[in-house]
Amino acid sequence: MHMRKNIGRLFTIILLFVSFLNANEKLVNKKKANIEKGFRFGEFKDSNETNDESLKNINSKDIGKILLLQLKEDKKHTKLLTEIRDILQSEYDPKAKMITVNGKQCIENSSADCFKMPMINEVKKIPAIANAYKDPTLKNIKIRELYYAKYTKEVLRDAYLKGQAIRELGPKYPLATRPLGTVDSGAGWDGPIIQKHRKNLFLKHLNNFEFNLFLGLNNGLDMYSLVPLAYLVRDNPNVKINLIFNTRASKDHWEKQYKNFFTAKYLINLQVFIQPDAFKEFKIYTSPSLFIKDLKNTKDTLIHIGKLTELDLINKTIAYMLANKFIKRNDLSAREFWNTEGSDKYLEFYYKNKLGIDYEK
Repeated sequence: MHMRKNIGRLFTIILLFVSFLNANEKLVNKKKANIEKGFRFGEFKDSNETNDESLKNINSKDIGKILLLQLKEDKKHTKLLTEIRDILQSEYDPKAKMITVNGKQCIENSSADCFKMPMINEVKKIPAIANAYKDPTLKNIKIRELYYAKYTKEVLRDAYLKGQAIRELGPKYPLATRPLGTVDSGAGWDGPIIQKHRKNLFLKHLNNFEFNLFLGLNNGLDMYSLVPLAYLVRDNPNVKINLIFNTRASKDHWEKQYKNFFTAKYLINLQVFIQPDAFKEFKIYTSPSLFIKDLKNTKDTLIHIGKLTELDLINKTIAYMLANKFIKRNDLSAREFWNTEGSDKYLEFYYKNKLGIDYEK
């Protein structure tokens, strides 16, 4: 009785392997190809329907081949399941990962000194975005911004290089852009002292910079910008600004306006050049376009487009100095600007005009 059961079990195993082999043969045959075939997908034959003649052709070698095929398939499935497990673990139960930063091993993102830009899976699937986070060069940021502009109406918040990329892409950037206007610093009671501190930082590092203002491509905006530029030059005589025109005609048209208002006389002191080749070299697509000439790092960078005021010049230069490590972000903190040069005069003004009392030192 026991022997009959063993023989029955043996024939059942053989029958299952024969079914598996038939399923593999169907995969090879293109006309009958369908991966959802065989005993793995519920196609079982009743043992009463088994053709005993077919079992006569099976020997130990055939069973060995079938077992090897099964083993090969099991290895594939094990590898696949391992990959699925690793993917699920990284998403839902991530483990600590060791990375090397500045030559030292540490646990990824365990501190500010062991930072690596984290990316969700959705970002990893889009190279145009992922590459910008992995390697934030100006080229990669440009590619990312073109991608954002094509598929979304909202531009995500970004750091300095994002604004730099949008300015340099110019007409290639498919979203409408508008140069930022001035901020009414007087709206906040401490606004003037904040701007005073920013100007002091600007003046402290001014010996590292010159400014080239390109004019002549947008006559209307050029003329609109002439007056605020004259006031800027009047109030900041130590700032070196060069005026660069694309043609002599645009230069002459600009200078015709000097006689119409008194402050324009300060513009006469600026260096003026007619350099159409420079417009091509720096890819100027509109005017006024302001470039900062970094004397320390020997490079020219577009920092502003449109009407230029003192506030624009200072704020855009501050942004450039932050991005290029002339200053640190905490240099702009409250503890710094309340100790800036001229803060005592502001306090005197505040006490007398806002509070109606004298400020005693």
